Amino acid sequence: MKEPLGPGVYRARLPNGHELVAFVRGRARTRAPVWKPGDRIRVTVTAYDLSAGWIEWEETKEQTL
Repeated sequence: MKEPLGPGVYRARLPNGHELVAFVRGRARTRAPVWKPGDRIRVTVTAYDLSAGWIEWEETKEQTL
C-alpha cells in the first residue's frame, strides 16, 4: 500500500515496481479496515486494465513466510 486516495480507494505498488489504483469492492467496503502506507495487501488485476485492481485481503504476519 502506498497511499490512500479516498474512501475505499488506494494507490498500491506491486513487488515488480508497477503502481496501480486499488479499490475495495462491494460490501467489503463497509467492513474493510483502513490500511496505512507500508501495509501488505493482495490485489487482483485483470489483463485488460493493468492500471486498476481490487483489494482481496490484507496479508498478516501468519500468512507471510
